[in-house]
Amino acid sequence: MAAGVAQAQLNTTGLQMRRIWGTANDDLVCEICGPLNGLPEGEWSGQFGDGPPGHPGCRCFLSLTAQDDDVVLPDAIERAEERVVMLEELGKEKEAEAQRERIAQLRERI
Repeated sequence: MAAGVAQAQLNTTGLQMRRIWGTANDDLVCEICGPLNGLPEGEWSGQFGDGPPGHPGCRCFLSLTAQDDDVVLPDAIERAEERVVMLEELGKEKEAEAQRERIAQLRERI
């Protein structure tokens, strides 16, 4: 994976990086990938190994960011909150509630 190679190269410079799962954050994002949007590798690597694709037809991607929970987790929470609003607008209350639970778990880590 390109993100993994870039991560390894940057890590050799002393700048520690982590891979972040990304989605299009639109109404086509599935129930598998939506909750992973913005999360660092430690949150999804057990289930998805090297990251996307999470399933056939997956449009997700990986990005790199500095390895700092003070930056990564608030950004993940903000993206998740945006997804809750979108899911509520689509009438997908069950998925929105699952996303709210994920937000609460992320807030506990800050």
